[in-house]
Amino acid sequence: MKTAENLKRSFYEQNRIRYCLFLALTICDGLANLVVSVLLKEITDAATAGSLERIGGMCLRTVEALAVISAMSVALYHVRSSFLRHAVTGYRKRVMVGLLGSWRASEGKSGSGLSSLTNDVSVIEDDYLQGAAQIVSNLFFLAAALCLMLWYSPVLTAASLLLMLLPIIISALFGGKLEKEFQAVSDENAKFVKRIQDILRGFPVIKSFHAQEAALKLYVGHNQSLEQAKYRRNIVDGRINLWSVLGSVTTQFGIFLTGGYLAATGKGITIGVLIVFVSLLGQIAGPIGQLPGLIARRRAAGGLIRKAQETLLAEKREPKGGLAPGSIGTISLKNVSFDYDGHRALEDVSLRFEQGKSYAIVGESGSGKTTLLRLIMACYDQYSGLITYDDVDARAVDMEALVDHISEIQQNVFIFDATIRENVTMFQEFPEEKVSEALEKAGLGELIRHRGEGYLCGEDGCNLSGGEKQRISIARCFLKDASVLLADEATAALDAETSSHIMSEILGMEQMTRIIVSHKMNPGLLGQYDRIIVMKNGKMRETGTFEELMEQKTYFYSLYNVAN
Repeated sequence: MKTAENLKRSFYEQNRIRYCLFLALTICDGLANLVVSVLLKEITDAATAGSLERIGGMCLRTVEALAVISAMSVALYHVRSSFLRHAVTGYRKRVMVGLLGSWRASEGKSGSGLSSLTNDVSVIEDDYLQGAAQIVSNLFFLAAALCLMLWYSPVLTAASLLLMLLPIIISALFGGKLEKEFQAVSDENAKFVKRIQDILRGFPVIKSFHAQEAALKLYVGHNQSLEQAKYRRNIVDGRINLWSVLGSVTTQFGIFLTGGYLAATGKGITIGVLIVFVSLLGQIAGPIGQLPGLIARRRAAGGLIRKAQETLLAEKREPKGGLAPGSIGTISLKNVSFDYDGHRALEDVSLRFEQGKSYAIVGESGSGKTTLLRLIMACYDQYSGLITYDDVDARAVDMEALVDHISEIQQNVFIFDATIRENVTMFQEFPEEKVSEALEKAGLGELIRHRGEGYLCGEDGCNLSGGEKQRISIARCFLKDASVLLADEATAALDAETSSHIMSEILGMEQMTRIIVSHKMNPGLLGQYDRIIVMKNGKMRETGTFEELMEQKTYFYSLYNVAN
């Protein structure tokens, strides 16, 4: 399938020589068993002929052969480990590059991303990469073994070819079913990982509401679904292995009985040849029995690669035109309507945001505030109407160019388990003066003086207060020098005093166009906005300054009085 080719190529980028060596050594390692069989024949024939000289020569050859086989096995272990290390590293990097290059790909899909980078990779490493080499090695071994058998007895070779059709038929019948079961396990694993994330992130709330039993019930449900999917996969895999073993045993007994008949009737088979066939029967049984399962599992692992590639392609947006250098002057919405999950989220909204001004978006929960903000950020393009940045259609704007002009402050600030400075700079280099200025403007000066820029924030910022995390987010905005600032409930989880301080700092960023979603009806803050946009049921109900809206005594006036 063409969609998986990009990810498949990552296995072999700057890794082809290792792959070729790995494949060659795997094949040679399999063929070494034939050398052992030939040596057994020669030793048997020498013993039958009573030639001590030939037996002595065969001892020397045997020692030489064992030395070569041992050296080759050691080389195989090293080359295989090196190839897999580079292949898996390249694959994981390509998947992560795809995730980072997609637009909002992580929203609601973190479980799928984790599964693609963890559980699925283990399956791909074992069944796709190593499985491919094992399949090729087994096929080479079978071909060489059949040639050797043909050399000693064409009749037994013909019988072998007929009997070996059974495992091939088994692989064709069960391969598709196993692929579906592997994908089902991958899907359930993604859901399971997502549920674990939810529980761990919401642990304080769960404890606060004594909801441990409910959380455990959700966890157990997903755990059971995952294990049930694994059970179904293992059952199918077991059936394939069972039929493979039966096919292998049938082949082995069939060839053995045919060889015994030819030896008993004097059809030119010596004791040495019979020993070779007995040895080859045991050696062929393994590859014959393994091939159906190897092929089916490799096919299933290939399905996981296709799944990851299709997920990345679904989130990818094609590059479009850029914005003019400098800042975004105006953002306009003209008769914009948008449907989300089957219902109308926004309807016929027309707005104009001017450069350097501040705007508050208020309204009841579900009124369309966040959806409006996300449309301004160009998270969706399936809307009717027109959104423009300086008269450039948002649908024609390259997302990578847009993010250079826009900064976001979210309610849940993302913090790396790194230092304060690294979290502010996002691991990039900035002039020292600019970083210091951003830290001071964001109100982090006192924290830096007490703990230093190298203070570790901890996992998800656990060593910081909510206000300190928000200040890091604000410092990022100062450092970025974007022309538009979007904030969605940036201080909803903070106390009133901290929230007021932070919002005052945000509103003080007069070089930016500030568009802020808020539930809090603080008159001191609302009076600082150049304009307030009031949303209700997906529509813009009214707009104006705080004083104008209070004088009108309509919907906003009611919201304000209820909140206060």
